[in-house]
Amino acid sequence: MPMAIIIDPALKNNAGHHLNAATGWVHACHSIGLTPRVLAHKECILDSVEFITIEKTFMGHFYHVAAADQAEALRGLRIMQRRFRDAIADRLMRVQSEDVVVLAHSTLVTLNGIAAWASGLPRTRLPRLIVWLMMSPEDEDFVVPFGSTNCMAGAIDRLRTIFGDRLTLAGFTDEVCRRWKELCRDEIDFLPFISLRPALPVRKGHVVASPPVIVFVGHLGARKGLA
Repeated sequence: MPMAIIIDPALKNNAGHHLNAATGWVHACHSIGLTPRVLAHKECILDSVEFITIEKTFMGHFYHVAAADQAEALRGLRIMQRRFRDAIADRLMRVQSEDVVVLAHSTLVTLNGIAAWASGLPRTRLPRLIVWLMMSPEDEDFVVPFGSTNCMAGAIDRLRTIFGDRLTLAGFTDEVCRRWKELCRDEIDFLPFISLRPALPVRKGHVVASPPVIVFVGHLGARKGLA
């Protein structure tokens, strides 16, 4: 069965948008017949996302604020993207053209790291790549020391050169899609969090027009009579 490799080196804990995104991608990929794998940080405290074991892959950080000095920022970028490339290369040794790679945490480091990894693969083995953009290009840390969003446009151009029509760009808000489209002059699919989640089962006896029941659950403890 084809694989879906979901890459999020910022996934560490059991709260927040990284966990929500990884869980959503697992469901979305599984629903279309792909076998999901999740690659997270080695410091991740979770053992699984839903029914999928988490592969603790990445050391270091690929999302820290870049150094203000341009030369220092460039040196750090080169080191981090090489480490990222090497980490995914070990996990994706057997990737094939029918597989899908989802970059769920897109920064300049991870975009360039994916490009560096893919450039060493035969074209016949290149998987489909989905780059999920969660922030506008001007919000990337390296835009400040480099003084331009050209570094982000260059990263996407490099991926487009390598993957061609096997590259899909998606943003999780309308504004993110708009800003990337302006920068890259490329179509950006709108893919919000909610679209990755499975549909909720229909409740028995539920009437659509009836008001919802909203329950707030706080701290459950014996001192409140809630053993």
